[in-house]
Amino acid sequence: MKKKTLRTAQEEITGIVPVILFSILWYTILIRLMVQAGAGGLLSTGGIVYLLFAAAGLLPIYTVIQKIRKAMYYRKLRKQTIAHGRREKGRIVNVIQRTETLPSSRGRTRMRTLYFLSVEITDSASGAVYQIESDAYSKPPDRWLASPEVTVYTDASGWKRFLEDFRFKHHKDDPGIFPDRPEFREGTGFYRVMEVIIIVLMLLVIVSQLL
Repeated sequence: MKKKTLRTAQEEITGIVPVILFSILWYTILIRLMVQAGAGGLLSTGGIVYLLFAAAGLLPIYTVIQKIRKAMYYRKLRKQTIAHGRREKGRIVNVIQRTETLPSSRGRTRMRTLYFLSVEITDSASGAVYQIESDAYSKPPDRWLASPEVTVYTDASGWKRFLEDFRFKHHKDDPGIFPDRPEFREGTGFYRVMEVIIIVLMLLVIVSQLL
């Protein structure tokens, strides 16, 4: 159960394997159709259609690249802030759950649940106590934590903060920091199983196309 890192939603690189496999499948089928069409088919009007499909297949690849670039940017910013930013001790006092609406394809929208840690900091100079809110997490972060104690790093601007030095559980059933908050214990096993099934099916289709 012990977790080495706890990344925010901005720093995560998840969900890209199905997209990559889809792109491989897309171009595998496209190349196979082009080979079957032959030189004559490619030089005809149908060749333009193949080019359009080839261009359309670049969109998911571009999306994956942008997601990776964004995640690496925030990971680099975290390292820089830890190395040069202001360091303070904090204590997690709450986990906030919010649902946001995101645009989807064909003008539709989809819902996404995010989780934020509310952290209490005591100013070492004045003794004043104030609270800050962490960046969003895609999963309930408290499910892995054995202690509410954290370290808060603030960048030179004073606006961007990163939480570090989490104390993680050694076992899943170890007491958490909010044992009376069962609403944050929702499981993600079903989604992981479905993702694995989708990946396996896509791999089988790719192999069947190649053979």
